[in-house]
Amino acid sequence: MGLTTKDKKIIRLLELIDKLPFKDQPNMLVLGDDFVLVKDKKHFLLESFKPDYVLTTVGFDRGEILDVFSKIEFIVNEIITRVILSAGSSGFLGDLLNSIDLFTKIRLLNDWSIINNQLFGMLVELKKVRNGFAHNWTIRNVNYRNVNLDNKVGFNKFKKDLNSAWKKLVSIYETHQFDLNEMLRDLELKVKN
Repeated sequence: MGLTTKDKKIIRLLELIDKLPFKDQPNMLVLGDDFVLVKDKKHFLLESFKPDYVLTTVGFDRGEILDVFSKIEFIVNEIITRVILSAGSSGFLGDLLNSIDLFTKIRLLNDWSIINNQLFGMLVELKKVRNGFAHNWTIRNVNYRNVNLDNKVGFNKFKKDLNSAWKKLVSIYETHQFDLNEMLRDLELKVKN
């Protein structure tokens, strides 16, 4: 089976991004339903990606749950970056985002009507679990919507809502990320100069 036009554009996009100075490269791109490109400290990672991938292995492990919230905070930062700049990210904006707690970022997205009240409320409740795990070592001391996460029903509700919130954030991010064709044109010009 041959490459689709979109596959060819993605390959060209990756080639062009690789030629840019690292500071000018995007932090994240959702490339269709199957892949996400994420910038690490010095490299890009092209990961197999399904909107619910963050939860496929999440169990009752404190570290896994805290890791999921780092992903949520990352995508919230990227949405704010895209909304404010409409293209690329700035070191100053990154410094600002690192100085603001997750609740304030979520509230900004709600105030700007980027997320609705339902998603805002869900993220606030989910964040309480993150805070619970940040301050407690066992799941027995952490609740979600007044149900202990040690209880299978409570944990399943938490996972369901976490999955739903993640899918909605990814969808919102996709609406604010760069247009692939426009980005290819811009990168071709930058690389030529």
